[in-house]
Amino acid sequence: MTNFGITENPGTKSAATTRRKKALAASLLAAASSFLEAGDEEQAADLAVRARTLDHRNEEILALCRRLADLAYRRGRAAQREGTNSALNRAYAEFNEALRRYPQHSWARRRSEETRPAGVIRRGKREIFLP
Repeated sequence: MTNFGITENPGTKSAATTRRKKALAASLLAAASSFLEAGDEEQAADLAVRARTLDHRNEEILALCRRLADLAYRRGRAAQREGTNSALNRAYAEFNEALRRYPQHSWARRRSEETRPAGVIRRGKREIFLP
């Protein structure tokens, strides 16, 4: 992930760097909100996740991430109820997207494990597909 042009020495964190990160997170939040209002949920989610990485304690950013995660979670639940293989694969992808948007979403984590295809083994951040 990019650091958005903010450089800092390892082990040091200046107040100016923190202010720049928070200001950039606030502008990313505003852009994400605008994209969500315009109906571009994917772009809004990408910007909200970037904002969260810069300022993970900002309640407004967390609220938007939760809202975006809930949208993906609901789509995943609807696909899970269909029960077909392709629907379960869609559900798995939606639950993982909900977790990317808001990692603390415990129900999305549980549903993702329930719908995980049988040939997928999780190793860290990678997924290995077995025949």
